[in-house]
Amino acid sequence: MYNRAMKRMIIFLLCIMLAALPCAGCAQAADDVWILFVNAKKGDAALISANGKFYLVDTGREENADALVETLKEYGVDEIEGLFLTHSHNDHTGGLKAVAEAFTIKAAYRAEFAEANKKGQAKLDKKLGKVGLESTILSAGDRISLGGDAYAEVLAPTELNEDDDNDNSLVLMLHANGHRALLTGDMQFKEERTLLRRNADVSADILKVGNHGNPDTTLEEFANAVGAGIAVISTDTSADTDSANARVIAALGEAQVFVTENDPIGVMIGMGKDISAGYASIVNNY
Repeated sequence: MYNRAMKRMIIFLLCIMLAALPCAGCAQAADDVWILFVNAKKGDAALISANGKFYLVDTGREENADALVETLKEYGVDEIEGLFLTHSHNDHTGGLKAVAEAFTIKAAYRAEFAEANKKGQAKLDKKLGKVGLESTILSAGDRISLGGDAYAEVLAPTELNEDDDNDNSLVLMLHANGHRALLTGDMQFKEERTLLRRNADVSADILKVGNHGNPDTTLEEFANAVGAGIAVISTDTSADTDSANARVIAALGEAQVFVTENDPIGVMIGMGKDISAGYASIVNNY
């Protein structure tokens, strides 16, 4: 049985060999950028590797936290440069405690507009406080450097939705090597319409489909505005039968659609000179 150091070396070597292949599932170099949309079952978690540092968007559900932590370790994570929590729902924050216990987290981010508890405290602030983290507040227009020319741009939320925290989702546009990846949390129709009304530039090569691809997300006009060639849906359709919905997939047009449940690890997308995408276990089945 290989120890962890040997596993990481094998993953690295396989990534080098596979980077030249179409849909290899991994495109990695020392200064490259890739996103692993983790198979977090019904939840959401995405690992970003940028210029030798790691960033995590959401932490999935509590019951899948141990698997998430193990996956992050297998991909070489020992420290998280930035943790982005898109909104307060447990399928995006349930693994927070386990992640905070396993890794040093240098910064934790949430959106300016966020659901509050009965005492008026943002629920995300309370959750982060319980694990010893302080919230860094992000507003539309903010940019977070990821090293080199890579950065994350905040597109939304631009207003508070008091009815549904899904539509307070932190929406990020990841820029790297001339490519764009739109990460949407659980954004639904209302937040999509707000972005369209504000003429936000949502065009992207890669779309993380909002709200697990349920019928209340991905308006046709929004999908057309994004125009992604690759779309990823994070879900477990056996637990959420409305997810990866046929109407949503149809709205994505000619995009290549990946669903995280189809691989034990998830979906990896390289954002190097050329974009490559595929299921992630291709680097783990050794």
